Amino acid sequence: MKALVTGGTGFIGSHLISYLLNKKAKVKILVRNPDKAQKLFGKKIQLIQGDILDPPSLREAINGVNVVFHLAAALGATPISNKEFFKVNAQGTENILKACRKTDISRFVYCSTVAVSGDIKNPPANEKAPYNPDEIYEKSKCKGEEIALKYAKDGLPVVVARPTWVYGPRDTRTLKLFRAIRRRRFLIAGKGNNLQHPVYVKDVAQGLYLCVQGDISKGEVFILGGNEFITVGQLINKIASLLGVELPSVKLPLWTLRPFGWVMGWSGKLLGFEPPMSPSKIAFFAKNRAYDISKAKRELGYRPKVNLERGLRQTLGWYVQNGYL
Repeated sequence: MKALVTGGTGFIGSHLISYLLNKKAKVKILVRNPDKAQKLFGKKIQLIQGDILDPPSLREAINGVNVVFHLAAALGATPISNKEFFKVNAQGTENILKACRKTDISRFVYCSTVAVSGDIKNPPANEKAPYNPDEIYEKSKCKGEEIALKYAKDGLPVVVARPTWVYGPRDTRTLKLFRAIRRRRFLIAGKGNNLQHPVYVKDVAQGLYLCVQGDISKGEVFILGGNEFITVGQLINKIASLLGVELPSVKLPLWTLRPFGWVMGWSGKLLGFEPPMSPSKIAFFAKNRAYDISKAKRELGYRPKVNLERGLRQTLGWYVQNGYL
């Protein structure tokens, strides 16, 4: 295998590259910042400086590869405009799909998100759940997925992977959660009984790799999650227990936070900073995110290996070892 990975210096992408290298794959990585990639992987990979918003740079990146993993994206907490979200997550996806159309790649894996289905009313949901995005990140990723599936219908060997709530070493999003809990500056919004579906990042890397193995039909979609989903309250309590802290029992009603989240979210976009509260962060306490991963198990041979207790301990250990906690 000779693979191109976009978003390879990101959280999931960096673990995917490590997984591919362990499988003896040759890896190219499209990067805007070669120094960051060099620190992570040294000379084990081939660096191509470019951007998914710069089509000419994509031709060099794709040249000579037979598999593409497209992970580059603007994430939910990124303080950019709505227009920029669609530019990166939708137009950027189409740019690289267009470039691939002129090659003979055997598989294009689009890393989407379960968030394209929005709040799950009757969990767990499977891949047939209708699109129901209601935040800008979700909408832009949904548009990117729709574009990818359109190219699959036109004959490009596209497979879509939808990871659930990914955590693990190098994850700065979960780091903020750990820090807030450790400082006892954390209050649960709402009742804490909505569901989240954690998955350890190395299990996601395994799932993405399996998406290029075997005979998979164009346009297939696979949810990559852990073996269990739990309530947000249970998740918070597990992390607090690992950290050895006891959290306040006070719970704030969601309706009191939503106006502040909206105002602070827009302020962050206008002023270019990540706000401490936003609609996407409040959604963590409001939406059900629980999924059926049986299709990935059945058709890919996907087997999550790291349970939540072990995964949280390994994540905490990495934070401590690297001076983040």
